[in-house]
Amino acid sequence: MKKIPSWQGSRRLALSAALGAATLLAASLATTQMASAAGTAVLVITPNTGPWHTYVVLSGSNFGPNEVVNIKWKSGTRLAGDCPTNASGSFVCVTPIQINGPGPVNGVFPFTAVGETSGLKATADFTVN
Repeated sequence: MKKIPSWQGSRRLALSAALGAATLLAASLATTQMASAAGTAVLVITPNTGPWHTYVVLSGSNFGPNEVVNIKWKSGTRLAGDCPTNASGSFVCVTPIQINGPGPVNGVFPFTAVGETSGLKATADFTVN
């Protein structure tokens, strides 16, 4: 049996946890409206805090139905991914995104999601600690 180095095991555990969170978020988005006001786009980062190299799952609601949402981070300079919405305008990015950066710099890093068709925009922060 091949031994897995501890750092790889930790990565796999983090990825499994992120995928589990994505599954829970998908169920939550299907049954709960996450916006504070009707029509307000929402972006959620799970988890929203951690060290560099943390895997996160991005989800959102109240975007246009069946559109692509562009997600950028670090003041909009880096594309984190494109996520399609469902008929309700909600999405869960299937692939967890790894927060990579200049470490050991800590701080708050904003993510921005913009619907390609609707132009609806939402922001959320990830805090590196």
